[in-house]
This record gives sequence, C-alpha cells and structure tokens, in this order.
Amino acid sequence: MKFFINRNPQEISIYNPPLNNKNINKTGAQMNDEIIISREDFDIIAPKLQSMIFSDIKNDNLKNFADILEEAKQVSCSELPAESITLGSKIELMDTNSKQIMIKKLVMPPASYELQELSVFTPVGMAVFGRKVGDIIKCEVPAGIKSLKVKSKID
Repeated sequence: MKFFINRNPQEISIYNPPLNNKNINKTGAQMNDEIIISREDFDIIAPKLQSMIFSDIKNDNLKNFADILEEAKQVSCSELPAESITLGSKIELMDTNSKQIMIKKLVMPPASYELQELSVFTPVGMAVFGRKVGDIIKCEVPAGIKSLKVKSKID
C-alpha cells in the first residue's frame, strides 16, 4: 500500500498509486507536490515511528509514512502555512460520500475516542498529517476506502 498525492482535483490517496506516471516519486507522491511539516513534529513522530517499524517490519503503511516524512520539507513552527495539518491540529473532516462531518484532533498515541482524537499512526491520521485545508484524502480503512475532505482547521 502506498500514499498517492494528487492535488488536481486536490485528492490524496494511500492505495494503488499510478506507478506509470513519470512525475511520481518512490513514495507515490507527485514530485511537484511538497509536503511541509514542522521540525518539532518530525522530532516527536520519527523516534516512535522508527520503533513501530522495527517491531512490525511487515507494515508497509508505516514504511511509506516514514518515506513521506523523510521527503517532506521541514520548517520551524513559525514558518508553517496556517492551513497545514500538524500534531495538535483540530480539523473538520467531511466524508465525501455520506457528507457526514467529523471533528478530530490529530495526536500521538494513545488517542481517546471520547475526546475526538485521531492518532497520527492510523490510516486517516497518516493521510492527513502535513496536508492542507481543502485537500481530499482517500485512505483504506478496515471498512473499505474512505474519501474525506479536510474542510477546516479549528484554532
């Protein structure tokens, strides 16, 4: 399973990337599509991600997430675009099929369902991290393929 980023029409997917496209890099991301993350978030996520990969070598999702983090542009928190999704971001997601709205806060595990938290290491969490308001994210979850639009970032 790979991440695939296609922002025309602002769509991100983590399944079946079109590998025949010459503009696709090794993680399945379009080379002209820059993911911007904070150095601070990277420093928090990277050690936990490394230990998770070490304990679950067969988890391709985690390996792909690590590749994306390595290729992402790292900036200080003060340089991040306001619409970027970071650790601690509270976001409004809309299921593009059912139009159901969810409000989630992106966190490191463990995440609390009661507090509407979303772990950055879940399929949806990995798909939204580093993305922007307006992006449509498709990801494979146990119930099938979910298509979610990042409607807003709530301060």
